Amino acid sequence: MEHIIVAVFSVESETFQAFSKCKEHLGSSGYLVSQMFIIKKIDNTLKIQESFIQKLKHKTILLSVD
Repeated sequence: MEHIIVAVFSVESETFQAFSKCKEHLGSSGYLVSQMFIIKKIDNTLKIQESFIQKLKHKTILLSVD
């Protein structure tokens, strides 16, 4: 079963901090993360600011800056 987790941050630096912490703990908390993205709306278009893609396909985390 696949799950998608979305977190929205008002402060951009907190988004990158959460992304870094998630990458530090990949697979150590009883779950696997296969993809993570930081998405930001720029000029009415969604742009990928940072990404992590692992070959295992289990969970996707999407972090967004509001």
